[in-house]
Amino acid sequence: MEPTPTVQPTFSFLKDRVLVVPPKGAGTRQGDPLTAAKGRVIAGAKAQKGYVVLLLKGDSLPKMEGGKKTVQTWFYKEPNGSYSTRLRYGQSAIPLDGETTGVRVGTLEDLIPFYDAVIESIEKGELDAILADMQKAKSDALTSGAA
Repeated sequence: MEPTPTVQPTFSFLKDRVLVVPPKGAGTRQGDPLTAAKGRVIAGAKAQKGYVVLLLKGDSLPKMEGGKKTVQTWFYKEPNGSYSTRLRYGQSAIPLDGETTGVRVGTLEDLIPFYDAVIESIEKGELDAILADMQKAKSDALTSGAA
């Protein structure tokens, strides 16, 4: 006995439209995977700005989960006194020229406008190709069970 073919319902709103299978994550606040990745990096850069402000005020950085672990900063002080930073997507540093991840910024105060410029750059789509590659690699690793 052959299976009965399913009949496409005739709805007026489907006239001249194509039915599609939505991608994973469609309809969420984050939308497509690239938008979600960009949002995570932007959120991270904003958090780093907040940490810099705390340090400039002389305050200590906040603790997580009952004070057991300090927050993770992207910036660090070099032996010569200048500050450098890495941009991160999740646990991975973003390779800005294909492999280099660190950027020497200058003083602690210089980090604030630097992170503002990073956010603006991401919003303009300047890091889209790099973030899309990183997101795809992360997704592929999760799918294959390697992560």
